[in-house]
Amino acid sequence: MPTAVHTTSRAVALLALVAACALVVAGCGKSKEDKAQTAVCNARADIQKQVDTLTSMSAGTVSITQVEDALKAIQNDLSTIKNEQPNLKPARQQQVQQAVSTFGAEVATAAKEALSSLNADKLKANVKTAAQTLASGVKQALGPIDCSSA
Repeated sequence: MPTAVHTTSRAVALLALVAACALVVAGCGKSKEDKAQTAVCNARADIQKQVDTLTSMSAGTVSITQVEDALKAIQNDLSTIKNEQPNLKPARQQQVQQAVSTFGAEVATAAKEALSSLNADKLKANVKTAAQTLASGVKQALGPIDCSSA
């Protein structure tokens, strides 16, 4: 039959175990900064995917809808990056702000350029030029954002 001391010892041990587990579980969650970094890096990866889609289009495969969808996805990704910026470390915030500003301007110019012609042949050439501009912009503006640990 357990004594009062034995029961109390077991209760204290159980309480200590529960407290330790709570600390472990609390430590497993991602910080706001980690979540922001992951979101920024996911958006950057999707931008690269959309630019790859645009640059892989040939004269025979250019589709206005596909171009518009890719440009819209890039704009959404830039919004995600911009929205997550305040949750990053200050040095990272500045880097991301500069990248979004630079690349956002390039996206606006490329979109205008890509969709500026009603002539099908001219449109295809414009899309190719705009895609190349965006590919260069991704490397220059978004390339410095380090996502190796995200």
